[in-house]
Amino acid sequence: MSGQEDWKTLLGAMIMAKSDIDQLPGEKLEQYTVPRVKATEDELAEFEREIGERLPSSYRNFLLHANGWPRFYYRMDLFGIPELRGGGNWPVANELLTVYAEDVLPSVDLDPKGVVPVGAGQGMRDLLLVVREGWPAAGEVSWIDGEEIGRFEDFATFMAYMVQNRREYYERRAGAGN
Repeated sequence: MSGQEDWKTLLGAMIMAKSDIDQLPGEKLEQYTVPRVKATEDELAEFEREIGERLPSSYRNFLLHANGWPRFYYRMDLFGIPELRGGGNWPVANELLTVYAEDVLPSVDLDPKGVVPVGAGQGMRDLLLVVREGWPAAGEVSWIDGEEIGRFEDFATFMAYMVQNRREYYERRAGAGN
């Protein structure tokens, strides 16, 4: 999917998967949410001028279709420009980055200076990182929860994985009658 990602399809599939999960009877562990309205090219260009670098292309394309997604996965938010500017769960992400910088990141060949946090949630250990442009493995996404639990070619590949993950979760729960 890299380079030719179809964000409308990916986001629509994720919205449908989350909606199906929300319709299941029983305890609601995962809140039904939808992505924010997309960022404009001008907003992204202004932000990139502020930080002095271009965001990795697949993550950038996500922002042009959804400027973040609150409670995307349980309490983990996918960051948009407001979080990248320090709002929302940005402080949580930076705290986790500091914790993981000592042991976890070196063990998976990531430099804390070479990544941007793009997802985290209050009360969670999950941290989603994208490798900065100009660094080895630029554009790759690393999902860390105490250790690296997934590495993805780019942000679209991560999203496709999450769509599949949520569909499988729904099928297990629906099949169990819960």
